[in-house]
Order: sequence, then C-alpha cells, then structure tokens
Amino acid sequence: MLARAELKGQAKRAFAAQRPPLILGWIVVLIVSMLVGLPMQLNNRALMRDYPQMLEKSFDPSNTPEQVKEMWNDWAESYSTHTASTAALGLSLLSILLGAITFVVEIGYYRMALDAYDGKTTAVAVVFGRFREFGRWIGLYFLSMIKIALWSMLFIIPGIIAALNYSQAAYLMLDDPELGPVEAIRKSCALMRGHKGQYFVLALSFIGWMLLESITFGLSGLYSEPYMNITYAGYYRELAADAALFAGSAPATPVGGVDSASGPDAGTPLTANVIDVEVNSAGERELSAQAVPAAQPAPAPTPEDGETPG
Repeated sequence: MLARAELKGQAKRAFAAQRPPLILGWIVVLIVSMLVGLPMQLNNRALMRDYPQMLEKSFDPSNTPEQVKEMWNDWAESYSTHTASTAALGLSLLSILLGAITFVVEIGYYRMALDAYDGKTTAVAVVFGRFREFGRWIGLYFLSMIKIALWSMLFIIPGIIAALNYSQAAYLMLDDPELGPVEAIRKSCALMRGHKGQYFVLALSFIGWMLLESITFGLSGLYSEPYMNITYAGYYRELAADAALFAGSAPATPVGGVDSASGPDAGTPLTANVIDVEVNSAGERELSAQAVPAAQPAPAPTPEDGETPG
C-alpha cells in the first residue's frame, strides 16, 4: 500500500492529465443531484412554512407559556398530518427513487476516477454508462442503505463501521460485471479487514477541502471532488493489489491496466489473480487470491516405448 502522501500525489497527477472531462463529469453529477433533490425540498418547504412564525410567536411577551405550548402542540399535530398525507408519502418515495438514480450517476463517476487512476482515457459520457446495469446498482444502493441504517440503530459508531466495511463494494462490482451486490458487500468487508482505520484517516485528511467547499459554496469542489474521488479509487487499487500479494498469488495484471508482457511476443502465458473470500476455521472472513494460469498449448505427442516415429 502506498503511503497516504504518495497516493494523493498520484491522484493529483492523474487528475492533471485529464482535468477537463473529470471536472465536467463532476458538474453533471452536481446537476443531477440538484434536480433529483427538488421534490424533497418542496416537501420540506411545505412542512416548515409556518415554522418562522411559530418562533416569532414563542418569543412574543404577550403570549403566556400555556398559549405557546398549545401553539406548538397544534403545529406538531398539523406537521404529523401533513407527513402522513398521500402527497407527502408520494414525494418521499419519489425522493428515494431519485436518490437511487443519483447513486447510479455517482457510480459512473467512480468509473471515471478508476480509469483516470489507471491512466486510461475517460470521457463525460462514462457518467451515464452504469444505467445499462440499473437493476444491479439499485440492488447495491438499497442493500447497503438498509444494512447501514440497521447498524446505525444500535448507535452511530456501528453505522460508521458498516459504511467503511461496504466502501469498496462499488469498485469491486465495477471491476467484475458478474459480481452481485450481496457478494460485493461480503468481499468488501473482507478487503477492509484491518484497514478501516486507515481508510477513515484518509477520509479525515480531506476535511480541509470539505470546509473550503462550504465556504466557497461548492466552487472549490470542481477541483477537490475529482481529486478526492481519484484518491479513493487509487486506495481501492492499492488495497486490492496488496490483498493479492498477501495471499501469495502470482503477480497480477493490474485491473483495468495492460501488462507489458502480454501479447503475441510474450515468452510465457500470463496468470490472472482471482480475488475471493474464504471462511477460516475461526469463522472469520478472509480474502484470498488464487493464481489461475492461462491456457497452455497441448504438448506434442511423444513416441511410446518401443515405437519409432512414422
């Protein structure tokens, strides 16, 4: 695993090499996020339209404490009635669906970040490329969201740990088109074993950039968001490579990259590393990598004992 400074340096170089498409891609993500957030904003505005007046009346000296209490009880009752209304429930369900669409667009940007880190040419159209597998990504969205929500019910810390455990699932699915959400989450948990603290510190190291985004109303995000996304993509690449080496596998061709020994002039066939999750004797999940040799040509027939070549 590269040191954090080296990883960030590599991410900056990858960003500099393809800055225009990565910035434009992030602008697309922002636009989609704002559009899909409109229904929830309208719902919240309807719920909170009387809130400023309620605050003003609460601090009005002419109102007694009993009157203030009664006003707030009436407001709470109307709030609950509106929340339970068909229109509010419909807007909430629509917001969940639109949130899933935003998630799929963000996954497309993860693909751009991976390609940039791998040194591959990327394009803005890649952002929408995951809609070809919409059902697959919706499955990951709802499964991870439900599991994190359930863990968060215990306390906020288990929810954070769950989010860290599942953080590599999307990258694993991007690299393996056959991988499903359940298996991706299982492999992500194994991949993050012993690395959750390291990943958490990496995320915290960007807190200055996030504060700058809030101060500049998101303008600095045109630089910081692509940079952070490429860094997280690079972390996955390095983590997966370390896991394969730790398992004692043969050297692997970088995922998404090209091995210089491949091609018709290669002296020996390449081997591919298949990263998988196994369960050890203690019942704990472990990540392993199995070297799968490339197809070998059939050996030339040899003469049997006592025979002469024809």
